[in-house]
This record gives sequence, C-alpha cells and structure tokens, in this order.
Amino acid sequence: MPAKSAAQTLLDKADKKATSSGGWFTSSSTKFEEAGDLYQQAANSFKIDKLFKEAGDAFARDFGLAAVVPAELPPRAPSGI
Repeated sequence: MPAKSAAQTLLDKADKKATSSGGWFTSSSTKFEEAGDLYQQAANSFKIDKLFKEAGDAFARDFGLAAVVPAELPPRAPSGI
C-alpha cells in the first residue's frame, strides 16, 4: 500500500479534529477553527501536487464548517485563492 501524501494526512487530521468531541478546556469554535486551518493547509498542499479536484474538495469542507461555527466569530478569509 502506498504511503499517504502530506495533503491526505492533513485532510485526515482535519476530519478527526472536526468530528472530535473536544475536551474539558476546548471550545467548539476553537475546534472548528483548527479543523478549518488544517483543511486549508491540505487544500494548498493538494494544489502544489496539482490535484485540483482534491484541493477544491478540501476547500469545500473548510467552508462547510462555516455553517457550524457560531455566528459571533468573524468570517475567515480563505488562504491560497
């Protein structure tokens, strides 16, 4: 089995972070912000590898978190677009 690319590893970490239950001292907004950052890093890594469909999918997952993040947080600007 081939080794995972760096982009796929970041995507897996983002998925895990987005679906984790968090801990005693972790707010849900922080969890989603960290997951969003990982999705953006994965998307940019996919772009470097010229895997543009995968990059678009990772950016879409990042923007999908916006529906979950509380409204009091300022909107995040996408990186790399």
